[in-house]
Amino acid sequence: MKALGITDKYYFSEAITEKLKQVNLHELTIAVFENANKGDEVCIDLLKEMADNLARSTGACVVNLNLGDNPTVVLAGSVWVKGSCPVLVNEFKRLINLYTKKECNVVVLRNPPATGAIIWAIELATGSYPDKAMIDLVSNHVSEYLEKIEAKNA
Repeated sequence: MKALGITDKYYFSEAITEKLKQVNLHELTIAVFENANKGDEVCIDLLKEMADNLARSTGACVVNLNLGDNPTVVLAGSVWVKGSCPVLVNEFKRLINLYTKKECNVVVLRNPPATGAIIWAIELATGSYPDKAMIDLVSNHVSEYLEKIEAKNA
């Protein structure tokens, strides 16, 4: 309690929350992945525990929503896509199959979710789902645009 600057356990949760606000979670996440790649056992264990928690909650959805024997599970977000250490994805894939007792088709979404929104808008505007050429065109344009933004911000 002394390290948190509090004198009563009543303020513990609030003090921890305030300390966490001071941590740059983006930098911490990058550091965990980088150090896991270097063989740091604590970082590897963190990624495995994260995979376990995510596989349990996702697995519950797969089982309770009755998604069939070989459901597709889409992993979206920068932690999945940009995580520099494969431990998280590989452990998730292993555990989701274990927990669901199914052969899940795990796909890491490489394009941002906005791509799907654009494809859906095209479908609504034209009355039919776009063909593969149109989907590839949209996907490439979104990716190129995001690369320009990232290069500009680097």
